[in-house]
Amino acid sequence: MEVKLTTVAATRLICETPALLNPAASKIWGDMVNSIVTLVSRPEQESAIDEPEMPEISAAFVNLPL
Repeated sequence: MEVKLTTVAATRLICETPALLNPAASKIWGDMVNSIVTLVSRPEQESAIDEPEMPEISAAFVNLPL
């Protein structure tokens, strides 16, 4: 899920940011496209290993005296 969100965000960034649509930014644009393709083309098993597991969060409530 995180890979998909990152891919969509990066693609929107390079396609919708006026500064990156300028021909002078073609090197940066190309590098970002290369990064996106690399991210998307990683095998599923490899990407699962790279992503750290998030610890479970539990809420605790304390009744404070008034």
